[in-house]
Amino acid sequence: MLSLTIEEVERHLHVRAAFLRALERGALEELPSTVQTRGIFSNYASFLDLNVDSLLLRFADGLQMRHRERHPQKLKRGKPIKVNEKVPPLSAFVAGDLLIGGGMAILLILFTIWGVSRVIVMRSQFYPQVTAPAISNILIVTSQPAASQEVTLIPAQDTPSTATPLATVITATLPANVNVEINIAAVERTYMRVSVDGKIQFDGEAVPGTAYPYEAKNQVEVLVGSASGLSITYNGRNLGLMGNFGQVVDNIYTAQGVATPTATPLPTDTATPCFSPTPTVTPSLAPTPTGE
Repeated sequence: MLSLTIEEVERHLHVRAAFLRALERGALEELPSTVQTRGIFSNYASFLDLNVDSLLLRFADGLQMRHRERHPQKLKRGKPIKVNEKVPPLSAFVAGDLLIGGGMAILLILFTIWGVSRVIVMRSQFYPQVTAPAISNILIVTSQPAASQEVTLIPAQDTPSTATPLATVITATLPANVNVEINIAAVERTYMRVSVDGKIQFDGEAVPGTAYPYEAKNQVEVLVGSASGLSITYNGRNLGLMGNFGQVVDNIYTAQGVATPTATPLPTDTATPCFSPTPTVTPSLAPTPTGE
């Protein structure tokens, strides 16, 4: 039905054509061992896109039928079975293991009941003693005046400090051509942008527990969305957190120190006064009265 020849199947499965023809005819005597024949049959059925499990079951049934045909079982003639019509005793129904198991279960139940009752009795016999003082004693003590205590004031004196420094400040040695060394430790998840000598090296979200080291010749600029999320180590000195939670901080770290860029103010519109021309008053001549 698939328009395939045995030779084409042989090229695909790498199985000899003689074995495939023997499978098609059902000639099991021309095939190798049963295990090899089962493998060839499974591969051939899978290649033809057939139900492999169903065919293997039928193949196994066929092998069993063939074995029964070659080796038929002979019926053995034995003695007839005698039926005992008497009722067996009770000991035949109760086995020894059942008796031992039942006895152990009963002992376990009895031991549990005894333990619970013992715990209840011990709890009922235990009465804690009252350790709180009597109310009358408290009233007597509080009614008595308290003894006055004298306080001696010791004048403060300037004493020279004899404390020795606990630690020695060590100045970090920077590599050649590196004047600024910044180590940023992310404490919380926050936005961060880092520019090294004017080039952006990081622009995104800082991951807590991650260190971000940077080295620069001139300056390192760090912009953070929440200043409490980053801890700064500048040229070997731990500066701590950059600020408070939710505070936007933009710091520039140079060889001279830490600077904060100031925003350039935008030019404001200046109101220009408008002057209106002075109106020119034209004098008018009063009419001269004429006499009659």
